[in-house]
Amino acid sequence: MEFLRIRCQGARRTVATLNFLLILAVTISPRRIAGTPLPALGTEATPTTPAAASEDTPAENTTALRDFEVEGKWEIPDVSTYDALVERFSNGSEFLNYTAIVRWDNTCRKYVDYYYDTADLELTDNMNSLRHRTRYQASPPAFSNSWLDVKLANWVSDWDLIQYKGSPSRVGAIWGREEVGSRESEPDQPTSTAVISACDMSYDAIRVMKREHPRLDCAELRPSLKVDDYRLRIGLEDENNTKLFEVSLDRYILTDYLFNSWPFGAMEVEIEIAEDITEQSVRSLGAIAAALEEEFPGLRRSTYSKGGLFLPEGEGAMAGLMCGADGWPCSGDYTCVARGQRCDGSDDCSDGSDERQCPSATSATEDS
Repeated sequence: MEFLRIRCQGARRTVATLNFLLILAVTISPRRIAGTPLPALGTEATPTTPAAASEDTPAENTTALRDFEVEGKWEIPDVSTYDALVERFSNGSEFLNYTAIVRWDNTCRKYVDYYYDTADLELTDNMNSLRHRTRYQASPPAFSNSWLDVKLANWVSDWDLIQYKGSPSRVGAIWGREEVGSRESEPDQPTSTAVISACDMSYDAIRVMKREHPRLDCAELRPSLKVDDYRLRIGLEDENNTKLFEVSLDRYILTDYLFNSWPFGAMEVEIEIAEDITEQSVRSLGAIAAALEEEFPGLRRSTYSKGGLFLPEGEGAMAGLMCGADGWPCSGDYTCVARGQRCDGSDDCSDGSDERQCPSATSATEDS
């Protein structure tokens, strides 16, 4: 019986998918926040600043700045909605003011992610993640992302990446959190297990993890989750053929090692911004998110990360990134109101989200 049938070649073929939890995600890729450089990591050597990282060329070991990841996530209720989303971003299609251009010769790449944690979930309980990612391409290209095709394909690794992710914050469907990562010079050499268990401090991700969890024994880290992800990539270009965003159409299988659960399949879409993260670029992501939710009203905003973290809405970096120091984001439509209007007893956001999770009168009295 076929467990997974996905497509690697856009919307050319009709596909059937069985027994899936489907998720849609819109992502701004990890970038330096323009105008607000993040602090250099504490190293003895003078840090250097490399070129901006991307999925094709991740940051090298010389990375000296924390990057920031912003993404939106929605659960997709059925396969027909997934197929409609694949068609929506087919080659040459228009979305808002952008034109979709399919990359990688309309074939897919494979990503294998291992998330690491201790037996008592020290990282997860602190809303942090440590993962090792390897990217592969099929040679020759896999005809589709069907379970049979991807199993029979000969996957050749491109690069490895070890990442540490900080505590996230969320506005509506849009998540944001700091992350740091560095690429190995040769895939699988040394293996991620050796790097992580030895606490190899030459890797930025390990160094930051130990700084934030100084008592953590790296020898106790073990794989907690595995994600096998098959990705189709599309660029979103403006009228001048400038690529402003990149779309990733993903289907993946998640295996939970800690709780020995059955593997299950899921789907997500990520959209990465091609430039530095600014208030304007994050607001643009909000416009994209609002347009997607209007066009696909059955989408359900996800409160869980792929790495298994649950995140309620609340105060955090995303509010400032989206609306600046003087604004507050409305989670319903991703617009902004004045920060002073939050918790003033009047609904200023159309969905009333500016009056949610307000400090109680008792707490305010105790703090005064």
